[in-house]
Amino acid sequence: MRRIASVNATTAVLMSVCYAVALFHRTAFQGIDAPLRAEFAMSPSEAADLAAVFFWTYLAVMIPAGLLTDAIGARRVAIAGSLVSAAGAAIFCHAQTIVPLALARMLIAAGSAAAFVSLMRFVAVSFPERKATFSGRGILVGNLGAMASGAPLAMLLVAVAWRDVWLGLAVLSVVLAAALWLIAPAAPRAGTQAEQPREPLAELRALLASPYIYLGIVLLAGLAGSFYAFANLVGPRWLAARGVTPVESGWLITILIGGYGLGAAFWGWLGDAEHQRTRSLVVATCGALAGWVAIAAMPAGAAAAMAPLCFVLGVCCGAFVLVYALMTERHPASHAGGVIACVNCGIPLGAAALQSVAGRMPDTDAPRLLIAAGAIAVAAGAILVYDRYVRTGRRGVAARGEATAGR
Repeated sequence: MRRIASVNATTAVLMSVCYAVALFHRTAFQGIDAPLRAEFAMSPSEAADLAAVFFWTYLAVMIPAGLLTDAIGARRVAIAGSLVSAAGAAIFCHAQTIVPLALARMLIAAGSAAAFVSLMRFVAVSFPERKATFSGRGILVGNLGAMASGAPLAMLLVAVAWRDVWLGLAVLSVVLAAALWLIAPAAPRAGTQAEQPREPLAELRALLASPYIYLGIVLLAGLAGSFYAFANLVGPRWLAARGVTPVESGWLITILIGGYGLGAAFWGWLGDAEHQRTRSLVVATCGALAGWVAIAAMPAGAAAAMAPLCFVLGVCCGAFVLVYALMTERHPASHAGGVIACVNCGIPLGAAALQSVAGRMPDTDAPRLLIAAGAIAVAAGAILVYDRYVRTGRRGVAARGEATAGR
């Protein structure tokens, strides 16, 4: 029992670090946007499309990666994802034209998708009683990587070339893959049997027939997709258009991401403690919508006032972690990886679409897109509240019927 618990804890920590590397890749484009545009003579729209390549690939790979975690195990998929990400980072740091840059972004995105869904699936299966709490903790650790892509990356790029940074990331990914292989040997969770081979296509058909999957996609697109669009491209360009320096912008993005990680841990703990995940999620989505409205209305030159706003906005967006718990508990536990992968498609879908559209708008107008995304998330949250009301009412009717029959 203790050995299995130790193996599970070690595996969760290593997967969280893999997720940290993935999040660094996901949000670091804002730090190298200007150097890449200068070196490769890219227009703003071309750079926005290159940034969006990551999210479109992430979206395409997410569901296959999730089904693989159900079929062969989360640890193996995490190892493969780290190696693929390492290959992409190596190509990225040696690229001389836009084509290998795009290929590298695709490989990095594929590995990043595997890192995330492996972590979330492993936590859902290994810690079922507190899956929202442990998911939040894993995301908190992972967001250290995203925070490093803000001000720390901006300061690092003053001293070293961006290519050297990505070479280091390639080496780190290989080390993590080796650690997962050597330190965290496969072991079934205490009290469970080893999983049987799965039929991924049959599982996928069953999941795609579930309306909750689409509701989860919309929630994540509006809540977390808008966050990543702002942190990765929209925010830095909007700040630059208002005269904010790259280092100041980096600090604001770091504060935003820090709030996001702390918010994930907080909302995960609150959701498990109160067993009121739906209510917590709706409160957070309303807070995020208010935050985007405040961002859009912020006057130029108010960078200092934006710091607390960015932190609060990040905390509200961190409630996205509740979506995974809400959706997995509405489906069989054996489908946890597939459920997480399917609903998580909302994040890259929302982020990629928002970035591509924002790249073709004036930088000062882009936050209006995020207001629309936040409003969609609030509407989806209202639907979830109604669904909970209906489900609770049906359980109450069933319970009263059983009591009557027993008289």
